[in-house]
Amino acid sequence: MEKNIKVLIIPDVHGREFWREPVKDVLEKTDARIVFLGDYLDCYPNEFVHSENYQENAIGNFNEIINLKKENKDRITLLLGNHDMGYRFDLDICDCRTDYYNFERIRNIFIENKDLFQLADEEYIEDKHYIFSHAGIHKGYVKYAFPDEFDSITEENVVDYFNNAYFTEDPKVINSLGMYDAYRGYGAYDYGSIVWADIHSWMKDDYDGYAYNIVGHTQLQHGCGGIITDKVADLDSAEAFIINDLGELKKYFGNL
Repeated sequence: MEKNIKVLIIPDVHGREFWREPVKDVLEKTDARIVFLGDYLDCYPNEFVHSENYQENAIGNFNEIINLKKENKDRITLLLGNHDMGYRFDLDICDCRTDYYNFERIRNIFIENKDLFQLADEEYIEDKHYIFSHAGIHKGYVKYAFPDEFDSITEENVVDYFNNAYFTEDPKVINSLGMYDAYRGYGAYDYGSIVWADIHSWMKDDYDGYAYNIVGHTQLQHGCGGIITDKVADLDSAEAFIINDLGELKKYFGNL
């Protein structure tokens, strides 16, 4: 039985409800933190073929997550993904499966609750430094997003740089969030942004990030247990994960 959980990780929601049971379980039975990795909306339509109102249900699902954050501000962290930034700032960042019918409504939800979100989070457990973001923080992208500050950015302060850029709406950073790498299409960069980097890029030997990156973004087979390497863990498989007090990253099995 996993009693010593430190962090519960919820990867891309996209309107799905797999987050409900583990979040309820962790809130009621532990004092662990909960980190959502972003992308709350823009469902995969094939997953909701039996529901005519899947987009409306996704918005309701999103509002429930926001309300949970308001009730547990110190325990729940809501990160932003590429789909979220498309609504929050500009469709040039992401225009994929966008809910155009409810676009302004969704944008207003993000704007009205903007202080509840951030771009990155981190946790030090034992001798391990975990950095959470939607797609990972590559040093090449950091140099592009923060050209004047790059030499001052380290593993210890990179999370603060990105969160400060989000809260101040720093245009040079916001405008760079639409950068995607070669695995996402033509006209790509050598590296993707904090909300766009593909797991295939992270698998390259020369793809260099800060600390240990825990990400979602690249869709994996449901229930596969994620892709976990020595520098990154892609957990976008519609299941929850935990990190315990020994710094071990594990799949959540509902046995708290």
